[in-house]
Amino acid sequence: MSNWTIITKDDLKATGYGLVIDKAQTVSTGSVDPAAEEIANAVYEVRQSVAVGNAVDASPDKVPNSLKGLTSRMAVYGLMRRIRYSLSEDDRIQKAADGKRLIRIADKPERVEPPDDAIADGTAIQAQPSPKIAPRTRNFTERSMDGI
Repeated sequence: MSNWTIITKDDLKATGYGLVIDKAQTVSTGSVDPAAEEIANAVYEVRQSVAVGNAVDASPDKVPNSLKGLTSRMAVYGLMRRIRYSLSEDDRIQKAADGKRLIRIADKPERVEPPDDAIADGTAIQAQPSPKIAPRTRNFTERSMDGI
């Protein structure tokens, strides 16, 4: 059995919020699948925390089995935010506990299971490049327009 797993829509439905997932997919516009997008966001956040003190799996879609529930809940909470569904008190407490656990993992006191196909140097986790702002180049100058 592998130590790391891929989160699917079925994993989100297993959290007990199948109606939230269905509603989010119903109200979405365009070709964007909100469940897949929130899964990707949650997986990215978890992998960022894990990569600080642990090796990560080569597959960018995998998270440690021990964080599968946490990742699924993060994705569901993201879907709930999208459809403006308020969190219950229990959900707020769980969300805070999940956040604290990710901080503990990032601060290195808590280790996770080793990946199946490890990348130790963190090359699989890279921040998205920010846009570069630079002045526009002048295509037409007085010199280039001379003689026209």
